[in-house]
Amino acid sequence: MIHIPKQSKVAAIAVFRLAGHWLSSKAGLADALAAEYSRMKYGDPAAARSISQELAKLLLRERSFQDLVFPDGKRELVVAASAYGSIPPSAVGLMEELHPILERAGLSVKTIKIERQGGFSRMDYDALDRETREKVVQSRRLSLDAAAIETLKGQVVLLVDDLRSTGAHERALIQLLTEKTEVKAIVCLYWIGFSAPLDAEGPEHEAGINHAYISRLDDLAPTFFQAEDPPRLNARVLKFILRGGRDEKGDRLGFFRQLPIITALRLYEAALSRDGYFYRPDFREGFRILEDFLFAEKHISARKGMAHLNARENKVVRHNLYMTAKGQFLDAETDADLSNLLREYSRFKFGGVPEIRVWARDLAQFCIAEVEAGRGPATVFKEARQSGAYIYLVAPGVRNVISASNFLLREFAQHFNIWLSQNGGPTLIVKPITRLGSGRANYAALSANERKNRKKSTQSIIPRREFEEHPIHVIFLDDVEVTGTTADRARKKYLAAGAQSFHTLFALRVVPETAKKWAGIEHAMNQFALSGKLDSEVAKILAHPDYQPVQRMLRLLLHPDNRADLANFARNSIPAQSRLRLYQGAMANDYLWINPEKAGELGFYGPSLRIFQHVMQELGQLDAAGMPL
Repeated sequence: MIHIPKQSKVAAIAVFRLAGHWLSSKAGLADALAAEYSRMKYGDPAAARSISQELAKLLLRERSFQDLVFPDGKRELVVAASAYGSIPPSAVGLMEELHPILERAGLSVKTIKIERQGGFSRMDYDALDRETREKVVQSRRLSLDAAAIETLKGQVVLLVDDLRSTGAHERALIQLLTEKTEVKAIVCLYWIGFSAPLDAEGPEHEAGINHAYISRLDDLAPTFFQAEDPPRLNARVLKFILRGGRDEKGDRLGFFRQLPIITALRLYEAALSRDGYFYRPDFREGFRILEDFLFAEKHISARKGMAHLNARENKVVRHNLYMTAKGQFLDAETDADLSNLLREYSRFKFGGVPEIRVWARDLAQFCIAEVEAGRGPATVFKEARQSGAYIYLVAPGVRNVISASNFLLREFAQHFNIWLSQNGGPTLIVKPITRLGSGRANYAALSANERKNRKKSTQSIIPRREFEEHPIHVIFLDDVEVTGTTADRARKKYLAAGAQSFHTLFALRVVPETAKKWAGIEHAMNQFALSGKLDSEVAKILAHPDYQPVQRMLRLLLHPDNRADLANFARNSIPAQSRLRLYQGAMANDYLWINPEKAGELGFYGPSLRIFQHVMQELGQLDAAGMPL
């Protein structure tokens, strides 16, 4: 039965509404129709074709309606469906099937896309109540490009959707068309429409129809486990598959194994779209199962998920890694063993001079390649060159003893600035962040939540006045991102201070799942080549003539667990120049007094530093007052 409400006027534009089935109660739709609708919603191409044919009949057979829409005999029509970003809703499938049917009937049809940004819902639309739907719709930004606006001028536009429940999305589309275009009339065409009192009730009625045939992951088998009539991928079915069905208990790996490879690859590319299913918490696990399956079966040569995530978050990352249950560190894209890389990294973290230089050169070459390819911070350098803006290169804050990341900062800048200068680019201004106090000793062992909520023992100072007076972009460099807390805090501070933009650059990034699962992964990485004891590995690092102390080495040397071995190690295994630099750094950074058990007592590292001081006095490097000779 056709339902044509009275013509309404919105901003002097005629709006009409048609539906194949108007429902006023839950029992208003036959089981067979509900099942067909459910299959269409979840990608069944045969169901989409069948419903589109019925919609075409509905539109074409009503002569009085056509006379209202085409009073001058003009048979032109512009067709659009629900707004979307990258992955379309099921309504787009209906629109695409409807297009050739209408053309065969003698209509001149053009299709346009209504763009949508924001308002991504982790839940299916049918799970949202009326109030929440309104909020979600209001949070979305709908738009039309210039070509679409020109196409719509003076035309009748047909808005195709599969179901009208509360009308929230319809109202948003009509508002967009009436405010931004010069359309002649708007026709809203639905397969199912809810009328009173059903349209005012909860979302369970729509959910019931959507899941009339498809509820479990296995229900998709007839549509997805064949290649002759490929399924129509849409946002709903993609969410459904990545979650593991409505109950989230489906065997996703088993499902992926039975898919035609072309369909599995289509799912993978859809999940990697700018809609971001690959990184969103509700879908990331399913995405990783799919990605791991495709990689293991050699259908993809490398995992792309982390690279896409880094690009989305304005991060340049040299190596993405994860840790297995057996403690192996593997490359997140290729599964290559990163043991040798982690050994270098561990020595680097304790100030190993050769490792710092190698890592800085490698990171600079990688960043150069990214900029040359137009990725990463390429737009920042282009904008700064054109506008005369400046670019600060910063790293986590330091007091008087710097961290390995700050050595990396300096070495990286030396290499990268040579390339920038030779290519006419604005060179980086190295701008260390000043920290007012010493950081927490066990920071590497903290979980993401502990890092975020910990009591701050220090404060980093951002030069706000410089940002107020000059256009400055910021690139934040660190050796590793685990939870992202440090970089996120810096981002908020710099943008609040007035930075033009904020980008991040990391030598390593731990994949979010691993970082969340193993709170102590950063500590394991730091200690990969070192035992935590005063041994030959530590002595080798300290023996380099250019060695400069870093916080992590001071904490290892002066830790109470190593106190019994410290005097002998300091006397026999540390060169004189390194002993002096270590002593000066520890004193300058308050290692004698920080974190005391009681007020007035020596701090956590204080007794060890006194032992170190006494050894140096015995060796004639310090006077009786502890001053260098």
